[in-house]
Amino acid sequence: EFDEEDGGADVTNDNVKQYIRLRAEKEIVGQRRGRLEAMRKGFSDLPLGPHLRLFSVFDLMSLVCGKQELTSEELLERIKFTGYNRRSQTPTYFRNMIRNFSNTLRLRFLSFVTASTALPRKSTNSNSHHQNRNSMFGDSDEEEECSGMITIKYVPWGSHRFPLAHTCFDRLDLPEYESEAILSTKLTWCLDNLEMSGFGES
Repeated sequence: EFDEEDGGADVTNDNVKQYIRLRAEKEIVGQRRGRLEAMRKGFSDLPLGPHLRLFSVFDLMSLVCGKQELTSEELLERIKFTGYNRRSQTPTYFRNMIRNFSNTLRLRFLSFVTASTALPRKSTNSNSHHQNRNSMFGDSDEEEECSGMITIKYVPWGSHRFPLAHTCFDRLDLPEYESEAILSTKLTWCLDNLEMSGFGES
């Protein structure tokens, strides 16, 4: 009913949520309906329905795509910090936590921040290390667009707040935490509840 070609209804404050829901459904499902129906038919041809329900989305991804391995160093070299002052311990806490994560948790973190279990396409910018160091300590006046990097951005929230992911920008808003234990508790809770973000089984 919002199609411009048909002189559809205008988007207003009263119907904006309906518009967003219908637009998202069209973009995510509608344009792929033919392929999705073909996939569903393929699964339906085999009596696997009850068995598939026993698997999480990560289990099925592993079965379909093969085993995925992501080391802590592979992940950390694609992470940049921005906005933290030089005395901040949060980047150090974060790196230690990633190194202590299991492979499954590292993939869950990647899914949480990027909506994908694959690393973003790597940047070819030779100055990315220098930019990363400057932006980490807030020395740069503007936040560089760095293709292939995951940004961990300082936000001036209290430590009672949870990290907030922006999957469209491969960015995690992360406040200062008083200890590594608090950071681990907050972020691990997010990773254990990916289903609430739509990236796990409901």
